[in-house]
Amino acid sequence: MAYAIAWEPKTAIKRYSGFVSGAEFRDAVDELCMDEHFAGIDWLICDLTAVTTHSIDAGDVEYTVAMSHGSRRFNPHLAVRVAAIDPTLIELLQSANDPEYLNPYRTAIFPTLEAARASLQV
Repeated sequence: MAYAIAWEPKTAIKRYSGFVSGAEFRDAVDELCMDEHFAGIDWLICDLTAVTTHSIDAGDVEYTVAMSHGSRRFNPHLAVRVAAIDPTLIELLQSANDPEYLNPYRTAIFPTLEAARASLQV
Protein backbone atom coordinates (compact mmCIF):
# COMPACT_ATOMS: atom_id res chain seq x y z
CA MET A 1 0.00 0.00 0.00
CA ALA A 2 1.45 3.37 -1.04
CA TYR A 3 -0.40 5.38 1.61
CA ALA A 4 -1.16 5.45 5.31
CA ILE A 5 -3.71 7.50 7.23
CA ALA A 6 -2.84 8.82 10.67
CA TRP A 7 -5.53 10.24 12.92
CA GLU A 8 -4.64 13.06 15.28
CA PRO A 9 -6.96 15.27 17.32
CA LYS A 10 -9.11 17.13 14.77
CA THR A 11 -6.71 16.18 11.94
CA ALA A 12 -6.17 13.35 9.48
CA ILE A 13 -2.87 13.02 7.66
CA LYS A 14 -2.67 10.92 4.50
CA ARG A 15 0.96 10.11 3.71
CA TYR A 16 1.83 8.74 0.30
CA SER A 17 5.20 7.27 -0.66
CA GLY A 18 6.98 5.54 -3.50
CA PHE A 19 4.91 4.75 -6.58
CA VAL A 20 1.26 5.76 -6.17
CA SER A 21 -1.28 4.44 -8.64
CA GLY A 22 -4.48 6.26 -9.45
CA ALA A 23 -6.39 3.40 -7.83
CA GLU A 24 -4.41 3.78 -4.59
CA PHE A 25 -5.05 7.52 -4.62
CA ARG A 26 -8.80 6.88 -4.95
CA ASP A 27 -8.71 4.09 -2.34
CA ALA A 28 -7.17 6.49 0.19
CA VAL A 29 -10.03 8.94 -0.41
CA ASP A 30 -12.60 6.19 0.09
CA GLU A 31 -10.92 4.90 3.24
CA LEU A 32 -10.73 8.36 4.75
CA CYS A 33 -14.34 9.30 4.00
CA MET A 34 -15.71 6.00 5.31
CA ASP A 35 -13.79 6.09 8.59
CA GLU A 36 -15.82 6.76 11.74
CA HIS A 37 -13.42 9.58 12.67
CA PHE A 38 -14.02 11.56 9.47
CA ALA A 39 -16.94 13.62 10.76
CA GLY A 40 -14.90 14.83 13.73
CA ILE A 41 -11.88 16.28 11.97
CA ASP A 42 -11.36 19.90 11.01
CA TRP A 43 -8.27 19.44 8.86
CA LEU A 44 -6.96 17.03 6.26
CA ILE A 45 -3.34 17.11 5.22
CA CYS A 46 -2.27 15.05 2.21
CA ASP A 47 1.49 14.57 2.27
CA LEU A 48 2.75 13.65 -1.19
CA THR A 49 6.36 14.74 -0.67
CA ALA A 50 7.67 11.14 -0.59
CA VAL A 51 6.01 10.14 -3.88
CA THR A 52 8.67 9.07 -6.36
CA THR A 53 6.43 8.25 -9.34
CA HIS A 54 2.70 7.97 -9.91
CA SER A 55 -0.08 7.23 -12.37
CA ILE A 56 -2.54 9.73 -10.86
CA ASP A 57 -4.44 11.56 -13.58
CA ALA A 58 -7.20 14.13 -14.02
CA GLY A 59 -9.85 11.42 -13.64
CA ASP A 60 -8.52 10.55 -10.20
CA VAL A 61 -8.69 14.19 -9.14
CA GLU A 62 -12.23 14.44 -10.51
CA TYR A 63 -13.16 11.34 -8.48
CA THR A 64 -11.75 12.98 -5.35
CA VAL A 65 -13.84 16.10 -5.91
CA ALA A 66 -16.96 14.01 -6.56
CA MET A 67 -16.40 12.14 -3.28
CA SER A 68 -15.98 15.51 -1.55
CA HIS A 69 -19.51 16.48 -2.54
CA GLY A 70 -20.90 13.40 -0.80
CA SER A 71 -18.63 13.60 2.23
CA ARG A 72 -19.50 17.25 2.79
CA ARG A 73 -22.80 16.08 4.25
CA PHE A 74 -20.87 14.47 7.13
CA ASN A 75 -18.13 17.09 7.44
CA PRO A 76 -19.06 20.47 5.95
CA HIS A 77 -16.21 22.46 7.51
CA LEU A 78 -13.14 20.44 6.48
CA ALA A 79 -10.03 22.37 5.39
CA VAL A 80 -7.68 20.55 3.00
CA ARG A 81 -3.95 21.14 2.74
CA VAL A 82 -1.52 19.34 0.47
CA ALA A 83 2.24 19.00 0.74
CA ALA A 84 3.75 18.23 -2.67
CA ILE A 85 6.92 18.91 -4.61
CA ASP A 86 6.30 17.05 -7.88
CA PRO A 87 5.27 19.65 -10.50
CA THR A 88 2.91 17.23 -12.26
CA LEU A 89 1.11 16.38 -9.02
CA ILE A 90 0.89 20.03 -8.05
CA GLU A 91 -0.69 20.92 -11.39
CA LEU A 92 -3.17 18.04 -11.14
CA LEU A 93 -4.15 18.88 -7.59
CA GLN A 94 -4.52 22.58 -8.31
CA SER A 95 -7.11 21.61 -10.90
CA ALA A 96 -9.37 20.51 -8.02
CA ASN A 97 -9.94 24.21 -7.37
CA ASP A 98 -11.16 24.86 -10.92
CA PRO A 99 -14.61 26.50 -10.83
CA GLU A 100 -16.07 23.75 -13.04
CA TYR A 101 -15.62 21.21 -10.24
CA LEU A 102 -17.38 23.24 -7.53
CA ASN A 103 -15.09 21.59 -4.99
CA PRO A 104 -16.60 22.09 -1.52
CA TYR A 105 -13.16 21.69 0.08
CA ARG A 106 -10.80 24.33 -1.25
CA THR A 107 -7.30 22.91 -1.51
CA ALA A 108 -4.12 24.80 -0.67
CA ILE A 109 -0.75 23.35 -1.69
CA PHE A 110 2.55 23.77 0.17
CA PRO A 111 6.10 22.48 -0.44
CA THR A 112 6.44 20.71 2.93
CA LEU A 113 4.32 18.95 5.51
CA GLU A 114 5.47 21.49 8.07
CA ALA A 115 4.27 24.41 5.93
CA ALA A 116 0.92 22.70 5.31
CA ARG A 117 0.49 22.08 9.03
CA ALA A 118 1.53 25.65 9.90
CA SER A 119 -1.16 27.03 7.58
CA LEU A 120 -3.78 25.46 9.85
CA GLN A 121 -2.64 27.48 12.85
CA VAL A 122 -5.15 30.28 12.51
